[in-house]
This record gives sequence, structure tokens and C-alpha cells, in this order.
Amino acid sequence: MARIGTNQIGSLHQIEDPDDPGYFFDYYIECQCFLQPYILPYDLYGSCLAYIYCYKHDGDAGAYPVIFSDSAGQPNNRISSSEQWIDLDVSSGQWKTGYLSMAQVVPAGTKVWFGFMSEYMIYPCYENGGNCHFMWQDYGDPIPDNYQINESKAITISQYLDYRTPVNYLMNPTESMAPQDSKEKMSNQLRSFAEINQPLEKCHKYYDIKRTTFEHQQAYGTLGRIKGNWRNQGEILQPLTQAIKARGWFKEIQEEPQIWDYPLGRILKVQKVLELQSRITGTLELSCPL
Repeated sequence: MARIGTNQIGSLHQIEDPDDPGYFFDYYIECQCFLQPYILPYDLYGSCLAYIYCYKHDGDAGAYPVIFSDSAGQPNNRISSSEQWIDLDVSSGQWKTGYLSMAQVVPAGTKVWFGFMSEYMIYPCYENGGNCHFMWQDYGDPIPDNYQINESKAITISQYLDYRTPVNYLMNPTESMAPQDSKEKMSNQLRSFAEINQPLEKCHKYYDIKRTTFEHQQAYGTLGRIKGNWRNQGEILQPLTQAIKARGWFKEIQEEPQIWDYPLGRILKVQKVLELQSRITGTLELSCPL
């Protein structure tokens, strides 16, 4: 967060009447756009939060925060936008705040003029010394786009502006990760794949084939304690026949490799199972004379 101005409250709130020396009255600003110069410590852009300290009640008191550019040490053109009206009617001294926006980037080191355009009478605190310019306005006038100095005072009004500074990030990938590191836990995953084609192929006149292929995969474990991926793949062939009415036979050939995959890319375990099953059934009828 960057700031121009200061949140120190001015010690003065009365001013001497120039037409009556020795007589002091409560200082106020009425229907004027007043600005003070500042040098930006960082680039100025985007939404900003403006503050002004007021000490006295006035039912109609209000103001808009504004920023103007500089030309030869004088306020020039308005460069702020979307200025928020601030209610400055206070029962006792307090900071009041409102937003404004900067549509264009103003580089660090640039001189700008920041202040407020008052409506009716506002009562700010101030300190002696400084350079504050005033442009006279009528009640209800819009914020001027060009500034014209009508009056100047060697005072500093209690006001400041906060704004966010641009942030640049530099990423330097120097960290390495080994299998024994435990950085984060992997989510359990289960993937299933199955394909059934029935019938697909004919071996010869009487045989049909039922083919079933399948794959199961599960990943689990942590990077620090690797358990890897488990895959189960296989294919089942079931030749069927109805060649002989009284007899049937069933044969199943199942090949099932089980593979354990690790993030390092090497296979820890490969298992193949080849299973051959056969079944022959039939009936035999016997008869003999009694």
C-alpha cells in the first residue's frame, strides 16, 4: 500500500481574519476545489481511497476527492474519474473517506495535485506551511476538467490518499523433489474399462467365441511413500458349441497380467495368469431285459 499526504491531524482549525487582525474564526472552505502537490512514491493506478479530517458540523457539508496533473508546477487537467461524494457532516472531529479511480497509470516520481471539491462549507484541520491552491465554484457545479487558480494559501490541509502498488512476482524453480519427499497426498482414482463383444468370431462351422476384455486401474499413495498405480488387464475367450445335442463342453482361457506402475516409470511387478478350464458332461442311457 502506498500513500501520498499524511494521516497526522493538523493542530489548527481557526484562522485570522485578514480584514480584522487579531480576530480568529473557525476555518472553513465553501464551494471551492482545493489542491495540494505530491510526488508519487509508486505508480498510481486503479481504485484509490481518499481521506480528509473534518472537525465541525454542517448539515450540507460534502466534497468529491479529485486528482489533477501538473504543468510547470501548477495544477492542470483532471486525471481522476468515478469520484465518490463524501458526506462531511460530522458531530466531532473524524476522518472521512471516499473512492476515486485512475484509468491510466501515472508513473512513480510524477508530481500530481490531490485534493477535494467542496460543496457548501466544510471544516478541515490544517497546519501552517505548504502550498494549497483554490478554485472558486458555485454550488452544484460539476468537477472541473481544467484547473484555474483563484487563490493560494501557505497551509497544509489534513488529507491523504492510499492506493495499491503494482506487485511483480519472480518465480525461480530451484526446489527438487525426491521419492522420499512427502509433498501432498494424491487422490485415490479408480478407472474401469470393459468391452464385451458377443458373438464376434467364428472359429469354424460350429464354434462361436464370446470375447471379453477388461482393464482396471487404481492410483493411490503419497509422493513420500510411493505405492504407485495398479493395473489389471485381461481378455476372456469362451468358445461355445451346440454341435452335439446330448453333450456340451465349455472352455475358458483367461490371461490376466497384473502390473504395478510407479512414478519413476519402472514396473515393479508383472504377473500373468493363464487358466485353462474344461468341462465335459453327457448322459448315458442303459437298458436291460428283466
